[in-house]
Amino acid sequence: MAVGGGEAGHDARRGGLAPMDPRSALRALERSLTEGETSVVVDADWPRFIGAFEARPLERLLSGIPEVRQLMTDAADDTDVARAEDPAALARRLQSLPETERSRELLELVRAHAAAVLGHTGVDAIAPGRRFTEVGFDSLTAMRLRNRLGAATGIQLTAATVFAHATPTALADHLLATYAAPPERPRPRLRPRDRA
Repeated sequence: MAVGGGEAGHDARRGGLAPMDPRSALRALERSLTEGETSVVVDADWPRFIGAFEARPLERLLSGIPEVRQLMTDAADDTDVARAEDPAALARRLQSLPETERSRELLELVRAHAAAVLGHTGVDAIAPGRRFTEVGFDSLTAMRLRNRLGAATGIQLTAATVFAHATPTALADHLLATYAAPPERPRPRLRPRDRA
């Protein structure tokens, strides 16, 4: 992929696609053409690339790439671990607590899952006010944390959630606000008027 400067180049790099040296790109393209198989030639940072998108739509497209397959397996394992927790039980527990305790409960949940994703045995390495990037998070580990928290809370989180709410405290506050938000009301169904 010949990515230059400008906005498109910046977006591609942010999404995990690095510019390729033209000679290397042409050699890879030539090899692809001589092998006779359909190929895409990219210099990809797979964790960042996968983290920039929701994983489900990409599975079929990218499942033949060993690095991507491993990332998908790791993400599924994280989700399975977090599903051992019951989101409905968590919601009931939060409702029974005073608001200050709800924040603390969610903060400990975020810290516990963040520590597990990074391979720590306890939450001490995950200070409430430190940015996730400062404690070792990258796009892959952010995606894994998002998956774990989504499964544990039942809240659908976007790929950018962890970086948009950059500290455990900010992420816990976001989760609490999401729990506190009133549920969307179903729209009334319109019926044809009854005729006499």
